[in-house]
Amino acid sequence: MKKIILVVLMILLFAEAYSQVGFRVGYSTNDFPKGFSDIKDDKQNLNHNLQFGFVVRSKEFLFVHFELFYMNRTGRIENRPGFSGYVASVDSFGQDIKLHSINMALMLGLNFLNHEHFKVRIFGGITPSFNLDAQIDSDPQFTNKPIRKSSFNSMSYSLNYGIGIDVWHFFTELRFSKELSNYVEVPDGLNYSVKENYFCISAGIMF
Repeated sequence: MKKIILVVLMILLFAEAYSQVGFRVGYSTNDFPKGFSDIKDDKQNLNHNLQFGFVVRSKEFLFVHFELFYMNRTGRIENRPGFSGYVASVDSFGQDIKLHSINMALMLGLNFLNHEHFKVRIFGGITPSFNLDAQIDSDPQFTNKPIRKSSFNSMSYSLNYGIGIDVWHFFTELRFSKELSNYVEVPDGLNYSVKENYFCISAGIMF
């Protein structure tokens, strides 16, 4: 935690000298391309998640972009032995999961249309996620509960890239995030990847 605070302070000092500081709110869905689990794709929920946090962006043609934001993630995993696409050797289960995290996006970008009050930019980079808390609701009819709070990794990483439009102090963005690491330890006997790939549309203001 001390390292996170130190990094944030360094970024804020950088922002004070060379950049703009803003606020962003985003709305994302994690149904693309495979959703939450690889066990059976057509059983995945279309989950809508909220993001909000602070943005620091340098003003140059080639710019540095930093974000510190909150995000919740939701999904469902399940297994039904005897049905196509499921794992026959593992007992039935069903679990809905909600995860809260603090994320630090570190990206580079390019303003390829750069007028005084209008910009179009592209950007990309990596986002470490620090998991804060997990909520797990297991289907009561099944005794098998493979995912527990202790199953969650403290950190995960994702690759992010997208396009943004700035009009005066306001901006909107469309970005895609590809998870690079599991944020849950996969139980023995199950062959799935607990990763989220999602689109996010967001809007914000720079001061």
